[in-house]
Parts: sequence; C-alpha cells; structure tokens
Amino acid sequence: MKNKKGLTWLKKLGISLALLTVISLAATYFVGNYFVDYALVPNQGGQDRQVDQETKPGQTKSAVHEINANKAQAKADAKAWLDQVGDKKEAVSIRSQDGLALSGNLFHNDSDQHKYALIVHGYQGQEADSYDIAPAFYQKGYQVLTISLRAHAPSQGQYIGMGYLDSQDLLQWVQWLIDRDSQAQIVLHGTSMGSATVLMASDKLPAAVKAVVADCGYSSIWDIFASELDKRFNLPTFPVLYMANTMARLRAGYDLREGNTLEYVAQSSLPILFIHGAADDFVPVSMARELYDAKAKGPKELYIVPEAGHAEAKYKEPTTYYQKIFQFIQDYGDGNKE
Repeated sequence: MKNKKGLTWLKKLGISLALLTVISLAATYFVGNYFVDYALVPNQGGQDRQVDQETKPGQTKSAVHEINANKAQAKADAKAWLDQVGDKKEAVSIRSQDGLALSGNLFHNDSDQHKYALIVHGYQGQEADSYDIAPAFYQKGYQVLTISLRAHAPSQGQYIGMGYLDSQDLLQWVQWLIDRDSQAQIVLHGTSMGSATVLMASDKLPAAVKAVVADCGYSSIWDIFASELDKRFNLPTFPVLYMANTMARLRAGYDLREGNTLEYVAQSSLPILFIHGAADDFVPVSMARELYDAKAKGPKELYIVPEAGHAEAKYKEPTTYYQKIFQFIQDYGDGNKE
C-alpha cells in the first residue's frame, strides 16, 4: 500500500512538472514572440514610443523651441546640400556575412584628401537621417558614406540587429572603403543604435579608422530593453526579457546579452568621443557615463549637452557640437596623441 501511495505521489509530481514545463514553454513562445515582433521586426510597434510624462527629464519650453528651430534649419540645410552635391552621389551596396544586400550612398568630394566619414543612423530610422550630419563632414573635405542598416529599407533583413549584428556589417563597410582607397582615413559617427553599432565594432576596427563619435549610445542591448520594458509596459526584466531573448536567439539568430557595448568599449584603444543629451528620456545619460568610464585604453572625451533629449544634442548646441567633434578628431584622430 505504501509503495502504491508513493508511486501515486510521484506520478502526480511528474504530471505537475510536465504541466509547468508546458505552461512555461507556451508562455515563452507567446510572450517572447510578441516582444521579438515588437522590438526586432520593423514597423511592428517598437518605433512608436510612449512613456509616462513623469519619467521624462525636464526641458524648458525655450529649449524645446530652440531644438525644434535648429532641427528645421538642419533639415533645410541638408536639402540644400543634397541639391548641391546630387551629381556627387553614388549608390553603393555590399553583401553582409549572412548574405543580405546592404545599401548606402557615397558622396564624393572634390577634395584630394583620403578622408571618409561613415555615418550610421539609429533604431528604425533611415539613411536620410544621416543627411543632417553629412554636410558638416563634407564641408571639412570628407567623402561621406551614409548607410541603411540591416532590416531598414532599402537594405535587406527581417530582424533589427540592435547594433550587435550591425557592428559586423559595419566592419564589412569599412573594409569596402579600404578596398576602394588603400589610403583611406575613416571617422565613424553613430547616433543611438548607430552609436551602439560603432561602439560594438570599436575593438575590432582596422588602423584606417582614426576616431569614433558615439552620440547617445546605450550600455548594452539587455540594459536598454530592460529600461524600455519598465518605461513602456511597467514589466520586470524577469521573466519577460529572458523569454524574449530565447525567441530572439531562435528567430533573429543572436543572444541579446552578446550586445554588451561596455565590454567592447573596454577593449578599444581608438579615440572615442561620447556625446549625450542630459534630458534623454530614452537612453539614460547615465549610460554615457558608464561607457566613458568603461573605456580604459586610448583617448576619450565626454560631452553632455544640457536640456537635449534623445539624439537632440546636435540641435540643441549645433555650433559647439561640430566644434567638439572636429577638435577631437584634430587632437586625436592621427593616432599619435593620448
């Protein structure tokens, strides 16, 4: 009788564990897939960001007005520049390591220098976003390469790389430039996810890359997703992000924890200028300080712009923004100064 009771108890335990396993797998499938679709598939909601007002750092009305006015001027200047250099624009493409066709445009400069600026846009943005930045480099004699990241049309790809897969693509773009010009001297500029892209590549870049400008980049994919889970959905990291990560590995082909920007920056000796808006309500300004502190080798500077929101530093202080960039490149871009 005792053995029978013992077997019954074990049977019930086994059934309970099996049910828990099924429930856990089902939850992982449905919850994980929802957040992969939301965050890693273009135009499935991740681009529509709404958070509670009280979570946003304060900006004065005058700062908002100034940013909007300068942004409108930057768009107008970009349009005028495009009209001016239209015949210098060459549509280009490369093939990623996993076979995707990636698109960009190379703006040829009449300058006989071998200077190149490779500009990388942000999350669910587009190549044209880089046109606000391109004229400043072009006027300094740079050939300018603007690219569309994977899963951002017209580049191919089903899943957004969050900077991790994109950093591998970036290495392909850099090599493409070097193959075209063996004397190329390259500066990288990235905004938001584009910043994470250039930073995650920063420990593997060839000597032709002279400096990196990282505007409002995040400390890791995991950290930014955890932050957004809280701000957008009031959800905890565990178990939701772990479920999403399981499905990201299966569907998108990478582990979110591999995109630890801090680890790549810690191994980089390239000159890096970190830029961030003090009023950034998307990527916390604390992440810029973490990235700056993580960089143990090579020149670095940190430029925090008061009252600038996410990716707004160049609109809040446009003159100072580009002065800082080109002074940094002048000081450290030759690779000879510490």
